[in-house]
Amino acid sequence: VYPSDPNVPPGRLGFAHAVNNASAVAARHGVPLFVTEYNAGLDGSTRTVPILDTSYAAAFVVAQLAHVDAANVAGMSYWTLSDVFEEQGQQAAEFANAFGMQTYGGVAKPVLRAFELLARFVDDARAIYPATAVRA
Repeated sequence: VYPSDPNVPPGRLGFAHAVNNASAVAARHGVPLFVTEYNAGLDGSTRTVPILDTSYAAAFVVAQLAHVDAANVAGMSYWTLSDVFEEQGQQAAEFANAFGMQTYGGVAKPVLRAFELLARFVDDARAIYPATAVRA
């Protein structure tokens, strides 16, 4: 699921709404939902508007996860940990707007730092927002 998928409702929280809708369907069938691949965007605009190496991707993750009803979401996996993967080939520059949470040289991008902060404060989030807190 990506924000640019046709089934994702438009708007700032469209991705979170799509995850919540999928979670509701899974719950009706008695199965957990695993979102195995997502990030801040996959459409052509991410190639022309460099968002994946910026704080935009971090803000996207925090905003979306704050609005995901985690009750039936068994796991969510950001695509991808590193800019080193076969689908896009070797990047020409350290910050090349690639999909990873860290550059091919191992430099953490803002989105990785966002996940670190979320992990640090997940128990506080559960206390404040028990219905929507992301599970560790």
